[in-house]
Amino acid sequence: MTKKLGVLTGVLMLMLSIAIGIGAAQNNDKQMDQTADKIAQQQAGHEPHMAAALEHLRQAADELEKATPNKGGHREKALQLTRQAMTQVEQGIQYYNQHPPKK
Repeated sequence: MTKKLGVLTGVLMLMLSIAIGIGAAQNNDKQMDQTADKIAQQQAGHEPHMAAALEHLRQAADELEKATPNKGGHREKALQLTRQAMTQVEQGIQYYNQHPPKK
């Protein structure tokens, strides 16, 4: 009985730590989404194409995350490149905000 209780406790602790890890990853994704949302909202009136591109890239990253990982490493590389593209778009938006075009 004591051995079963110990195994059960170990399994429950493992499940809890997995759930905490998943929650932390989801929180990080939410923070990234909130940052992207804020940038997209700022740009929607000034540069709607950059805002739209950022949203499309975010959707692409979400779809790549959901895809099964058995693609010979290509899914992972595509996800990495998509995230790099998101960073470049965000940096472009920040640059535009700091250097608005002269009218």
